[in-house]
Amino acid sequence: MDARGLFLLHANRVAKQCPFAYMPFLLRLLVKASCRKGMSLHAHLVRKIVYPAHDYIENNLDKPFSIRALADFTHFSYSRFRHLYEEVTGEPVWQYIKRYRLEYAGGLLRHSGFSCSEIADRVGYASKHAFSKAFSGHFGISPGSFRALKDLPLDRDIRQGVYENFFDEIEYALSGQQEGLVRMERLVSKVYYYRRFHAASREDFLKWINGLPEEFGDKQMVFSCPDVICVSATAGIRLNYGFLADNAITEEGKLLQKRITAQKYLVTPYRKQLALLPWYVYQLIDVGKKGRIFSISSHDVLVMISPGNGAIELWIPVNLL
Repeated sequence: MDARGLFLLHANRVAKQCPFAYMPFLLRLLVKASCRKGMSLHAHLVRKIVYPAHDYIENNLDKPFSIRALADFTHFSYSRFRHLYEEVTGEPVWQYIKRYRLEYAGGLLRHSGFSCSEIADRVGYASKHAFSKAFSGHFGISPGSFRALKDLPLDRDIRQGVYENFFDEIEYALSGQQEGLVRMERLVSKVYYYRRFHAASREDFLKWINGLPEEFGDKQMVFSCPDVICVSATAGIRLNYGFLADNAITEEGKLLQKRITAQKYLVTPYRKQLALLPWYVYQLIDVGKKGRIFSISSHDVLVMISPGNGAIELWIPVNLL
């Protein structure tokens, strides 16, 4: 066993012997010690606890589940999982689950055609009343009033941060004036194998995206984002990167995975600056919904990069209006 393995084994033994009241202090000491040894215990815990937990939440968003089920999924005890998750993220896991459900619902309210009852069901609430109460308590506005808002603060920020003809190009793309610029595809059920990257700032995002990882060989690289950009309170930018497969692949056990159900996709090429990609996708969806061209059927937007020429295509799950 190498030095890293011995250190983590020792940390695990010490943690088992310590009362939970001392866990936050112990973890801070361990993080400092691991940094001195050239190891990142924080990154290790993120990969072992946070990312798998988020993967489970995102795959079961429409179902009721317990924190104990999350702990079992990450192979930690219930108490240790709760303490470690909050220590690493700064947010209790139950609070993250509630926030993520409501943020996902906020995106559907803005850009889907689903009713409030349907959205409540899609994010795991037993009734429309329970969902409305939770949504109003979190955002300070009812779901119906939120849906009726003409603009969100993000809309104004984007208008100030992009070049003048940005929106004209989006509307031109959706108008169908140029043959082949937009097409419809149906993606059959797939398994999305991915890793997650969390950039603390736009600068980190650009540095990472400009040196794209090549660990998946000649497979077509597929990107997605777990956050709903118009309402997300998650700091920084979270990105998934991986590939699609027809069936489960046993040797890919170290990767996170998500089942992509069969649905229709609006497909369009992307030829602009990578720095503008998240805002372009958001505005493409926003213009499509406000122009009554389409509504989204889920937040499973995919960004596909050709392994040959590096061409980028946006795949947006939609229902045509």
